[in-house]
Parts: sequence; structure tokens; C-alpha cells
Amino acid sequence: MIVVFSVIFHLVAELCATSIAIADAFQHRMLSFSATVAGLSSNAGIALAVLFKESKNKADSMGVAILLVVAGFLAGMLASILVPAL
Repeated sequence: MIVVFSVIFHLVAELCATSIAIADAFQHRMLSFSATVAGLSSNAGIALAVLFKESKNKADSMGVAILLVVAGFLAGMLASILVPAL
């Protein structure tokens, strides 16, 4: 569940500050390694906002956003399988 929260938190905030917050939370053992990987891998930065603003095809933009969520979730789940101790 924390992996999903981390992905959504990072996707919605879209700021560099969220990367710092996630890394800091991991450093202070507030987030697991898999949640950290999920959150950081779903980062699109300001590019996602620009994509939605400038895109003529909103369905493609939504597809990219969904792909980011799925990729972040899968990265976090894979990390939890490969590195369960962190």
C-alpha cells in the first residue's frame, strides 16, 4: 500500500522537493526501499504538466500519466521482491 501512496504522491506533486522528501524519508527509515524506488521512478517533473497543457490529444497524455503510475508501481514491487531487507 505504501508503494501506491509513494507513486501517487510523487506523480501529483511533480516537484523536485518531493524527490528530496522521499529520499529524506528513506534515509530516516520512514519509507521502505521499494516505496522509495516507486516514488522516485514515477517522477515526471514539470514535464507532465506541460504535456497536459500543450497536448492536443488528451487521451495520449492520460496514457502517459497512467503508464508512469504503472511503471512506478511495478518498479516498487520489483524492488520489494529483489531487495526485501531494506
